[in-house]
Amino acid sequence: MNNNSLLFSLLILTKNNALIAGLSYALTITLANILGPEVFGRYSFVLVIASILSILISFGTDKTAPIMASKKTIGSVLQEIVFVRLVISTACIIGLIIYSEYSQDTAFYILCLLFSGLNLGFFFEISLKNELYSYVYLFERVVYIGGVFFVIYFFQPSLDIVFTLFLLSTLVSLIFQYYRASFEVNRIFSINWQSLQRIFLMNMPLVIIALSTFSFGGFSRIILENSLGMEQMGIYSAGWQLITIGTIFQSQVTRVWRLKISSAIEKDDKNQLIPLIKSYSIFATLPFIFLTVTLFFTSEQVVGFLFTDEYAELVHILPVLSIYYLVINLAGLVDMLWVAVGKNKLYMYINIIFGLLLLMLLFFISDNANLIDFALSTILIHMFMVFVLSIVWYRKFFRV
Repeated sequence: MNNNSLLFSLLILTKNNALIAGLSYALTITLANILGPEVFGRYSFVLVIASILSILISFGTDKTAPIMASKKTIGSVLQEIVFVRLVISTACIIGLIIYSEYSQDTAFYILCLLFSGLNLGFFFEISLKNELYSYVYLFERVVYIGGVFFVIYFFQPSLDIVFTLFLLSTLVSLIFQYYRASFEVNRIFSINWQSLQRIFLMNMPLVIIALSTFSFGGFSRIILENSLGMEQMGIYSAGWQLITIGTIFQSQVTRVWRLKISSAIEKDDKNQLIPLIKSYSIFATLPFIFLTVTLFFTSEQVVGFLFTDEYAELVHILPVLSIYYLVINLAGLVDMLWVAVGKNKLYMYINIIFGLLLLMLLFFISDNANLIDFALSTILIHMFMVFVLSIVWYRKFFRV
C-alpha cells in the first residue's frame, strides 16, 4: 500500500467520518439545547460510564488484531476476539442487572450502549476493508440520528427514547457485520482456550493503558461532576463534543496507518517506517493543526451559533479545548508505535503515572477550580505524557 493508496483510503474514511461527525454533532447540540445543561449532564454521565465498559469489552483487541493477523488466520482472530468480547459483555450485563437495584434507568441507558462493543471493525481492518466498514458505520449512525431527529420534531424527546433508538440501530448494524463476516455463532465455543489466556495476558496492559488514558476525557469529568455538579458537567461536556469530532476522525486515521506501521516495526524496517510517519504528519497531523487554529480563533462565533445562552460559559473554555485536537493526533501515532513494538508494560506504567497524576491534581484543586482549570490541567498533562512516551519509544526502538 503506497502513499496514494493510503491517501485514497483516508479520503474515503474522512468523507464518511465528516458526515458522521457532522450529523452526530448536530444531534448532540440539539439535545444539549433541548434537554438543558442538567439533563444533558446526565446524558453525558451515561456516555462516560458506557465508555469505561466499552474499554473493558474491547479489551485492547482492536489494537492487537493486526498483530494477531500477522501470525494466524483471519478466521482464528475473529473467533478469539469475538469470544473474549462476549465473555466480558456478559459480565458487564450481570453487573448492570445488580446496579439496576440502585438506578434502573441509568442501568438501562448503559445497557443500550453496551452492544456497540461487539462491533467487527477490527475484522474489516485486518481484511483491508476499512472503507466498507466506514459505510456500515455511516448507515448505523444515520439510522440512529435520523430516528432521534424524527422524535425531536414530532414528539417529546426523552433519554428513554434516545438510548432505545441507539440500541436498535446498533443491533441492525451488528447483524449486517456478522453476516458479512460469514461468522458462525456455533464456532465461537470451539476455540483454543490457551489462545484466549494469551489474549488476556497480552492485552491486560493495553486495557490498563486505555483506562489510564481515559482519565483525561472520562474520569476527569466524573470528578468535575462531583465537585461542580451535573449542570457544569453538562456545559463542559457540550464543549467536549467538539473534541469528539477529532476523536472520531483520529479513529479513522488510525485504521489507515496501523496495519502498515505494525508491519514495519514487526520487520524492524526503519526505511519503511519513516516514510509512513512522514505521510501521517502530512495527511493527518496538518488537518488537526488546521482544526486547532480555526476553533481557537472562532470560539465566540461557534458558541453563539450552536448553543443557547445557558452554555455561554463555553466561550472561555473552547480556546483551551481546541489545543486538544493536536494532542489527540500525536497520541494516536504514539499509541500505534508502542503497541507495535510490544513494550506494553513500560507503556502501561507511563500511562498509569500520568493518569494518576491528573486525577490527583484534579482532586486537590477541585474545590477551587473552574471549568477552564479542568480543561487546562487535562490538556497539559496529556501533552507532557505524549512527549515522554515519544522520547522513550525513540530511544527504545532506535536503541539510542
